[in-house]
Amino acid sequence: MSAAVQLAEQVAARLMARAGDWPLASPDALTAAQTFQTMLQATDGSTEAAAYCRAFSDAGCLRAVVAVLEETSEHIGRVARTIAPYGFGTNMSMTPEVRRTPVLALLVLELGFGTTQTLTLTTDPGGSPNQVRRMLMLADVQTMGVTLLSNFAAVSEGSRLDAGAGGIPEELRVSKAVASVVRSIGLYPESPEHVDACLAALSQLLPLDPAAVLTTGAVPALVAAMESENATPWQLYLGARALARFAEQGATERQALCDGGGREALLCACRAPPGAPDCGAEWGVHDVPAKLQGVARAALASLAGSGAGGAGGAGGASGGFGGRAADGTLGVALFVLHDAVVMAELEHGATELAPELNGGLGVVVGAGEHGIGPEPGGSGEHGVTHGVKVAFPLARRGEVVRVKPANLRLKLQEEAAARAPA
Repeated sequence: MSAAVQLAEQVAARLMARAGDWPLASPDALTAAQTFQTMLQATDGSTEAAAYCRAFSDAGCLRAVVAVLEETSEHIGRVARTIAPYGFGTNMSMTPEVRRTPVLALLVLELGFGTTQTLTLTTDPGGSPNQVRRMLMLADVQTMGVTLLSNFAAVSEGSRLDAGAGGIPEELRVSKAVASVVRSIGLYPESPEHVDACLAALSQLLPLDPAAVLTTGAVPALVAAMESENATPWQLYLGARALARFAEQGATERQALCDGGGREALLCACRAPPGAPDCGAEWGVHDVPAKLQGVARAALASLAGSGAGGAGGAGGASGGFGGRAADGTLGVALFVLHDAVVMAELEHGATELAPELNGGLGVVVGAGEHGIGPEPGGSGEHGVTHGVKVAFPLARRGEVVRVKPANLRLKLQEEAAARAPA
């Protein structure tokens, strides 16, 4: 018996899982948290993650994880109502700060965690510390459970793995994992850690079960997370990546994105202030601001290509992302209204523009429908173009010139502000 199968049997016993079926019941929150931690250690970044995920799924543990998520999400509502008489109210939100109260210390001791999330309470929690501890525990169970579903989905998608994913994709569909994650993201929308986990899970799950996205409210959930005033650059990247992957599924899915506000959320991501390049380093993703622009514009290009975006010549489903150049500009083929841009290589295909504009700064003021892609009707000698209002050189400042997308480079907002003349 392999180590993966042996551990799966132990985990299944603790979660009361049944192979090929739903568990008859779920364990208490403490047992679930401890067991989820064990599963995460085996599947999160492990070289044997695929083997462990398959063994857990074959033993019924995937469905058991979903069952725990569903039961704890219902329990969270009941506990919130129960502790309201103690003065907590029902408007409780998660924060990333760790407050080392005796209640939290007891929770850390019981679960063996180095850190955890905590609640912002409206009043002093002196009335019912056990209820507070329970809410903290349930929150951790939700975040860990969603992360496990993301790990299962990552293995399912990785067809490059020698042994394949086994029955994991079907288990994810049968268990309605997408619906569980959508429900979970609404429980703690102010918790960065929890939203990170949910967005990462949806990004992995959507390509595996696109039909579920159309019935579970996944698109509105993603849009709400991306348009939140608390959205971080990393969350915008995860959300845009999820929408881009969903847009690749087909015309029906692209139309669902447009109808659900996906286009507006992607535009919001394109125009958001860039964050620190290393904000995704913990997850192995570097230069997040550049990758965010690439993936968001790829999704917009996909929508445009379907006819839903109405911006012809958007550069294809890839968005034409060419990465970051030495001067900090980004090579993209899709530009949107209000982009800060640098005009480049004007000697190639843009001879009607004066040489002094080469390297000049400007802002896109002419774009297609919804502010996406080149202006409509471009044809003839110069082809499709954007209207660009010149900011530099000063001698041409305020002038609007016609520039082809190929002669533009994207400048991230903070860098454009630093270079703009006073």
